[in-house]
Amino acid sequence: MRLGMRGKLALLFGLVGLAPLLLGTIILVTGMQRIRLQAFGQKLEATAQAESARMLVSKRQDIETLLLAFNEQWVVASVEDMTRDAAASEIRAIEQQWDQLSPEEEPVQGILSNSLAGLLRQFMAIDKRFVELLITDRHGNLIAATNKTEDYFQADEQWWTRTYASGGGAVYLGSIHRDISADAWSIEICVPIRHDLEVVGIVKVVTDVGEWLGGKSRDIGEFNAGTLLLDDDGLILYGDSLEPFSRRLENWNAGKWNGRSWRVHDGVIQAYSRILLPSEVAGLPVDAPVWNVVLHVPLAEPMAAVHVLTLRVLAVALITIILLFLAGAWISNRSIVARVRKLNEAARRVAEGDLTHRVRPRGGVFRRDELDDLAHDFDRMVDQIQQTHEALVGADEVKSQFIKVASHELRTPVSYILGMARLLKENKDPERLLQALQSIAGKAKRLDEIIHAMFKLLPEQKYVQQVDYEKVVISELMEEVYLDTFPFVERRNQRMVMELAPGLPEIEADRDKLRDAIENLVTNAIKFTPDGGMIKIGAMAQLDGFISISVTDQGPGIPRPELARIFEPFYTGGDVLQHSSGAADYQKRGMGLGLAVVRSFVQMHGGTVNVNSSPTGSTFTIAIPVKRPEEARRRSQ
Repeated sequence: MRLGMRGKLALLFGLVGLAPLLLGTIILVTGMQRIRLQAFGQKLEATAQAESARMLVSKRQDIETLLLAFNEQWVVASVEDMTRDAAASEIRAIEQQWDQLSPEEEPVQGILSNSLAGLLRQFMAIDKRFVELLITDRHGNLIAATNKTEDYFQADEQWWTRTYASGGGAVYLGSIHRDISADAWSIEICVPIRHDLEVVGIVKVVTDVGEWLGGKSRDIGEFNAGTLLLDDDGLILYGDSLEPFSRRLENWNAGKWNGRSWRVHDGVIQAYSRILLPSEVAGLPVDAPVWNVVLHVPLAEPMAAVHVLTLRVLAVALITIILLFLAGAWISNRSIVARVRKLNEAARRVAEGDLTHRVRPRGGVFRRDELDDLAHDFDRMVDQIQQTHEALVGADEVKSQFIKVASHELRTPVSYILGMARLLKENKDPERLLQALQSIAGKAKRLDEIIHAMFKLLPEQKYVQQVDYEKVVISELMEEVYLDTFPFVERRNQRMVMELAPGLPEIEADRDKLRDAIENLVTNAIKFTPDGGMIKIGAMAQLDGFISISVTDQGPGIPRPELARIFEPFYTGGDVLQHSSGAADYQKRGMGLGLAVVRSFVQMHGGTVNVNSSPTGSTFTIAIPVKRPEEARRRSQ
C-alpha cells in the first residue's frame, strides 16, 4: 500500500507529538507488569521454601520418633529374643513357601501377631502417613510386620544393607517408589535398633508420599498453585495428575534460574526449594536423596488484573493519538501537501524527458520557506541536468570518433606482425620464413576476431560473453605463449624463465580466451622490462581447486594511485614514461584495453586477477578454477 504525503506528514506529527506519551505509557505498563510479576514470584518462592521446611521437619521428626520408640529397652530385648541363627537352608525353605502361606499359617501368623507387631500397628493408627511397618533381626529375617510382605528374608534388599551399614547402623531414606505391599507411592524410612552400639534389628516404615506432600496443590492467596516433587535431575517424582517418573520438568537446572529460585517458563510461574536432610541425626549418619518442591501457577492468573489495567491505559492513549493524528493531517494538508504535489509533478515531467519544465517557487522574503528553497534547488538541478545532457551528447560523438580511430589503430599496426616482419628481413632460411608467415597469418586472424568482438560490444562496456569450454593442458598452453612471444624477448636481449609446478591438472576453460589473457600479460611484461632484463612466468595448483598463473616483470612498477584503475577500459595511466622501457616501443602510450580484456576473460571463467607492484617490478596473478563453474555447466546442458 502506497502512503501519500499527507499521511506521512500526519504520521510524523503524530509520532513527534505522541512519542513521549506513548513511551511513558509503555514504561508504565511494563513497570506494572514487572512489579506484579516480581512480587508474585517472590511470594511463590517464599511459599515453596515454607513447604520444603515443613516437609524437612516432618521427616526429621519421623526419624527421631522411630529411633526413640524402637530403641527402648523392652523393644531391644524383644528383638534379641526373637532373633535366632537359622540355617541358610531353613531360610530358603521359608522363602520358597512364603508366597503360598496365608496370614493364619506359621510363621506368618507369629510375625503379624507378636508384641512388636502390636507396636507397629499402634504407629499406623496414630499417623495415617504410615502405610506399612516391619522389623527384621540382625540377620535380615522378618520378625514383625503390620501385614504380610513380599519376602521373608530382607538382608538382600538395598534399604537393609544401607541401614545395617556393616553393623554400625545408619538412617536410610529411599527414593520414591511404588510399594507393592502397601499399594502406594511411598518413601522408606529405615532406622537401626541397636544394643551397645551394635545393630540387633532394623525398622522399616513405608510412608505415603501424598500424605507427606500434603496434597497436590497449595492456596496462595486467591490462587491455587500446583505442587511437584522432583529429584535433582528434574525428574517428576510425584505431583499434579502426572504419573510419577513419566517426564522431567522442562529446562530444569536447579539453583541457576538467573540466580533466583523462581522463573517464568512456557507461560507458567515456577518456584522451587530443596529438601536436604542433615548428614547426621542422633549420632547416626543419614543416607538420603535430595528432593525439590516446585510450586507452579499459570502466568495469566496473577497477571489478569494488570492486563485489564493495561488495556484501559492503552485505550486512553490510542484515543489521544487518533485525535492528534487528525489534527496533524489537517495542518499538513493546508500548508504542505499542495506544494509537494506540485514539486512531484515537476519531477515526473523532468523524468519523462521535459528538461524545460520548472517549478517556479513563490517569491517574497516572508512567504518563502524550506519547500520554496527545495523548489529553487530543484530548478537549479534541472538546469545542471540539461547542461550535462548536452555535454554528454557531445561526448558521445567524441567517443564514437575515438572508437573509429582506435579500430583503425588496432587493425593495422599489430606489434606481433611488425616484430616478426623485422626478424624476417634478417633471416634467409626458407623453412623458418614459411613458419613465421604461417604464425603471422594465424595471429593476425585471431587479433582481428578479438577486435571485431571487442568493438562490437564496447559501446555497452561489455566483452564477448560466450565461453567455449574444453580440456586444456596448462603446460602446452604456456609453451605456445612462450614460443609466440620469444622473438620479442630475443630482440631486446631479455630472458624469459618459465617455472611450471609438476603434475598440473587439466582444466576446463576457453583455450583461446585464456591464451589471450596470458599473452597480454606476457606482452606487457616484455614491454615494461628493460633491455637485458628477465620475465618470469609461473603456474601452480592451489588447494582450493584453482590454478594460479603469474607473470613477473622488472619494470618501473605501477604508481599506487593507479593500481585501482589499471583494469578499466581505455585507462593508460598518467605518466607516459612508465609505459615502456628499452629501445623498443619506448614512451608509447597503449590503448588501455589489454588489462581490461585480461580481467574480462578471467572473470568469464569464474576466476580472478590481482597485481602486486613495487619500484623493482610488478607481478600479475591469474587464478582460474580447474572445473568450470556450475552455472556455466548448467547453461551448456
